[in-house]
Amino acid sequence: MKSTITLLLSGLLLAACNSTTAPPPLPDWIGGRWVMRPDSSITIIEDWKKLDDNSWQGEVYEFKDGDSARTEVLTIRYVGDSIILLADVAHNPAPVSFVMSKSGEQSIEFVNPLHDFPKSISYRIDSLGKLRARVGADTNFIDFEYSLHQR
Repeated sequence: MKSTITLLLSGLLLAACNSTTAPPPLPDWIGGRWVMRPDSSITIIEDWKKLDDNSWQGEVYEFKDGDSARTEVLTIRYVGDSIILLADVAHNPAPVSFVMSKSGEQSIEFVNPLHDFPKSISYRIDSLGKLRARVGADTNFIDFEYSLHQR
């Protein structure tokens, strides 16, 4: 099953790489340290840094009751003429690729219909300057709201 998923996703990436249109810009607006405090005992940080002209990396940390852990590493980068998000999460045996499906001036969405959860990951900056992230599949979505702590 995993080899079928890998093969299908590779096909999607190859098809995207054969596109003749100019690649969309990377989401430079995502850069910075974004902080969310869902309650008084938990702080979650997404720290996005530009690695080079072709990629961004976001490290997600969770601080709870005096303990801290890096929970995932996200990389947004060009693959040919497409943009992918690679999610390296501890509970997955290998990083999972998502292909950009939509982008706007301050929004971007990635999809992988073959992944169990999430099948989509999106980011956008709202009118108050907050970073809104949404992960989900089918009718089950989880929303996150981060405030910019440091650019």
